[in-house]
Order: sequence, then structure tokens, then C-alpha cells
Amino acid sequence: MTKAERNNDHIVSSLQVNYDIGEILNVRSLTGGITNEINLIETSTGKYVYKKYSSSTKQRIGAERTLLSFLESSHFPVPHLLKGRDQGAGINVNSGELDILYYFIDGYCPREPNSITYNQLREAGRTL
Repeated sequence: MTKAERNNDHIVSSLQVNYDIGEILNVRSLTGGITNEINLIETSTGKYVYKKYSSSTKQRIGAERTLLSFLESSHFPVPHLLKGRDQGAGINVNSGELDILYYFIDGYCPREPNSITYNQLREAGRTL
């Protein structure tokens, strides 16, 4: 078994224990994460993004969730977090690692800072 297969097994196990998202059909690594592992999860109920934090604390992730909740309440398009089976914070501790699950948002990630438009920046500033 390869390292990637072992990692996918770990992800599937964590998701099955912590979330009600149906049958897991596919796990695919997404590029672009600098310090955290990010995977696209396709299930019988939809698509999700699984994020495993490499060095964050529960407090830092909690601050991230608070910011996302604020932006969401301001109608800014941000990923919505899934609550776990326990309906808690949605932050799971697995073998000492922290992970979280978001609903997937179809879109793109700008690769170059200059590719962000003036209107996108203005809308972000208006929300904040």
C-alpha cells in the first residue's frame, strides 16, 4: 500500500466516524495548500473539501471558523463548514491531528495576485 493510499484510508476513516455525508466515492488531493493538506471528497450526497491542519491549534482554527461565520453572515461567498455527528465545532482530533470539512464551492483559485480584479477587492473590502 502506498503512502497516498494509506492517507486516503485515514481520511475515509475520519470522515465516516465524524460526519454524515453518505458513501465516499472518491478522494482527490488538491494543489495549492502551502502548509495544510487539502482534499476533494466526492460522496453520494455531494462534494466536500477536507482540510487537515499540519500545525494549527484548536484556538487558531476556532478563530478561522469565527471569521468565516462572520463573512457568511455578511453574504460574502465563503465555504460553509459542516458540523460533525456530535454537532460540535466541526473540528475533529484524529491521532493528534486537527481536521475540518467544508461544503465544496465550485470556482477557481487565482494563481497570481494580479489576477484578482478591482471589483473583487472592492466587494471584499465592503464586506469587511
